[in-house]
Amino acid sequence: MAHGISRTKGGRNTKLRAVCDEKGRPCVLLLTPGNVHDCKVAKLCIEAIPPSAELIADKGYDSQALRE
Repeated sequence: MAHGISRTKGGRNTKLRAVCDEKGRPCVLLLTPGNVHDCKVAKLCIEAIPPSAELIADKGYDSQALRE
């Protein structure tokens, strides 16, 4: 993940991950290789934001470990 670029079947690829506040403004931006699964970086993103009672995320971030 050092450079944020990976090889996929479509060529070189990256993903820009964002954590936004209630108004849709980005609080955290993380660039990762495109072949890194969402759950592997979710903990980094969650730890970078202030504590909250609720979190809304894409289903790609759904795992038992994150829910706990």
